[in-house]
Amino acid sequence: MRQSSELSGELTELLQHTVADHLGPATLDQELVAVMCVDAVAFARTYSPHHVGQRARSAASLLLELACPTMSAPLRQELSIACELAAIGAEVRALH
Repeated sequence: MRQSSELSGELTELLQHTVADHLGPATLDQELVAVMCVDAVAFARTYSPHHVGQRARSAASLLLELACPTMSAPLRQELSIACELAAIGAEVRALH
């Protein structure tokens, strides 16, 4: 099993920039949203690489809904998809 500490600084930074780009100067706490996204990707990568993207997307959607109930569904979906892509990219990169 992989630990969340194995997320590269580059991946964490990418997720933080993605959150900032999507939220802009919104009232939502960017740091909290970024942490939720990083945690979702870390969780997804903890188990087998199969369906890592789907796990990351589902985990992000749930964490964001619980942590930021005022976030719009379309924004939550966009960020969840970004987490999915980040998780898949991290898995592909880990294979090489």
